[in-house]
Amino acid sequence: MTIEQTRQLGVEFERRVQIMIPETEFVDKLDTDTIFSFLNQYQDKYIHEIYRNLDNIPAGSKASAHVESILQSMLKAVEIPVSQA
Repeated sequence: MTIEQTRQLGVEFERRVQIMIPETEFVDKLDTDTIFSFLNQYQDKYIHEIYRNLDNIPAGSKASAHVESILQSMLKAVEIPVSQA
């Protein structure tokens, strides 16, 4: 995500919280750390749920392709250099 996309995500999250709980707009405004803590927790829960249900998703289905695209977008390649001894 770009910095701008991240900022927009935080703004959208706060907007939706204010719709669900209108008094948060004036009483307990959420700070950035709290907003992203909630979003990170949900992402962890979402990914764990996907992995728990992988065996129930038929290979080659639309659901399988969707799950694959979600998981691929979260993978990072890391090269670990081997030290020469």
